Amino acid sequence: MQGISAREALAGIGFLGTDIAPKLPAAYVELHVECGSQLEARKKSLGVFTRWWGAHKVDLTFEGKTAHTGPTPMRERQDSLYAAAQVIVAMRALGAVAVDSLAGHDAIMMAAVCPTVMLTVPSRTGLCHHPDEWTSQEDLGKGMAWLSADALGGRADPGVCVDPPLLASTTVNGAL
Repeated sequence: MQGISAREALAGIGFLGTDIAPKLPAAYVELHVECGSQLEARKKSLGVFTRWWGAHKVDLTFEGKTAHTGPTPMRERQDSLYAAAQVIVAMRALGAVAVDSLAGHDAIMMAAVCPTVMLTVPSRTGLCHHPDEWTSQEDLGKGMAWLSADALGGRADPGVCVDPPLLASTTVNGAL
């Protein structure tokens, strides 16, 4: 038995529309409270989820250009190992630590269409989505600085989709 496509069904009732679907983002970045107590226990302000429920792993590839290490000055090289090291150093400079999460987040769904990263800030006693959830102004500021790329020298990428509900929020106490 063969059915009809959604396109055919919508066209058949006059609701197909003419809108053009938006381009997929180059990447998706989400900031969330940890929903656990690993950051608080380690006295850290930032974490990066290294795995989460239902997630697929993404391999990063840093491409460079071959150059002789002796006569080629570093500023003229396109060294892939150096680029990878810069990413690692930037994350360590932020004080981010690896955090696991078994919770579902928007980044899980976005991982199917683009690379994602989930940055997390601590919530006192690990509470989240609860009236007693509370994250310090300082920790929220660090998370927002990372999102706005201030911590990475202001090199924000317009192709990166940042979690919009968080950016619109001004709430400090309570669920974000």
